[in-house]
Order: sequence, then C-alpha cells, then structure tokens
Amino acid sequence: MTVTSSGEPNLPSAVLFIIALTMAGLGLVVFFLASTRFFRQVRVARALSWLGSAFGVISGLAYIAIAFTPANLLIEPHYHAVLAAFRAFLAVVVFYTAAIFVHKGYPRIYGAAYLLFAVLLAAYLWLLTQGPGLETTQGAVIQAVGQKLIVYAAIICTGFQSYGALRQVSLAERST
Repeated sequence: MTVTSSGEPNLPSAVLFIIALTMAGLGLVVFFLASTRFFRQVRVARALSWLGSAFGVISGLAYIAIAFTPANLLIEPHYHAVLAAFRAFLAVVVFYTAAIFVHKGYPRIYGAAYLLFAVLLAAYLWLLTQGPGLETTQGAVIQAVGQKLIVYAAIICTGFQSYGALRQVSLAERST
C-alpha cells in the first residue's frame, strides 16, 4: 500500500515491496524456464514440465502485477493478480509433481514436497476466496497470517526445489 492503515505515507516500504516482488516474479520465470531441462529424457515428463513452466511464467508475471497494483489504490486489479499468481502457482506444482513422479531418474522427495505445497496453496486459495473478509479486524489478521504463511512456504519449497535441481546438475556433471 502507498499509505499505512493509520494513514501515514508508506513510500519507502512500497518501493521496496515493488522491487522485491518484481525480482521474485522474474526469479520464478527464470527458475521455471530452466527447470524443464531436467525432464528432457522422458516425453510425458517433458510435456508436463513445459505446461508447469508456462504456468510458472504466468505466476511470475502475476507477482509483478501484484507489485504494481497497490491494494489501497487498485484493490480489484490487486486481488485479481493475487488470485492469478497463486492459482497459476498451484497449476505449476501440480504439473511438476506429475513430471517428477513420471520421471524415474528424479528423486521422489521433490515431488512429495511439491505435493505438500499444493495442499497449502489450495488451502490458501480457499482462505482467499471463502475465508473471512478484510472488513473486520479478525478477518484482516487471519488473511494477513495466511498470506505470510503461504509466502514463507513458497520460499521454502522453491529453495528446496532449487537445491534438488542443483543436486541433479552436480550428479550429471560427475557422470560425464
């Protein structure tokens, strides 16, 4: 938001938020485009990873849209960008979970991690669409806590998946 809930200017935080979320969105785009390389050998896994990556690009771009639509000024576009980002991310993890389980050479632990994250994403999407609204203090607190939890879960899951990808690169380099 460009102002705090108490009405104070929030420009420094807003600028940092825009920078951070834009970088995160771009990072997701690059990460998911690069992730397809691990699934080239198995035709079905390759197709699933490309579908996942297409949704990864959408999710990353939606994160950028969130950054540039302050909730206090553009609530409708902001809310739609949030829904698009997390719905697309759910599609990403569903497709990549399937790709990992289809590909015999990729460790299943990473598919299981995506599966757990998919459950968390689905729960968060339910909270966003069916949970308490922001009109009450209690509803705002519940929504804020849910938002923080899913963001931390996304960071942990993406970090874990990055670690797995690096391990795959390392194993491939050692075998050549």
